[in-house]
Amino acid sequence: MAKKGEDMGTAVLPDVVKDAIAPVKGKAKKTETKKPEAVATLPASAIIEAPLGSLDQGYLPTHVEARLTTPKQRASMRRLLRGLLQAGERLDDGKLVQSNADAVRWLLEKLGAA
Repeated sequence: MAKKGEDMGTAVLPDVVKDAIAPVKGKAKKTETKKPEAVATLPASAIIEAPLGSLDQGYLPTHVEARLTTPKQRASMRRLLRGLLQAGERLDDGKLVQSNADAVRWLLEKLGAA
């Protein structure tokens, strides 16, 4: 470790990093100020119909792992969680919905009540 006032040496950055942090050469372009576009109003709630099969005897899953692969899925997850948080929704065990996993549990509990 270098002492106070001692030269610490020179760090060598890879070219990829140098290119990423290098200033842009040339004339600065004048940016135009765009008028904000109208924001689409999204519904505050949704009614979803889902086909439900019979509950035959057999294995009942205890874990689900899913990757949200599309922007639509990610946006829907965010909207669902925010809505549940704002509404103060709780799971059947009384726990406040606070995470994406809780939001999925909440949905499954609602389907289970059908």
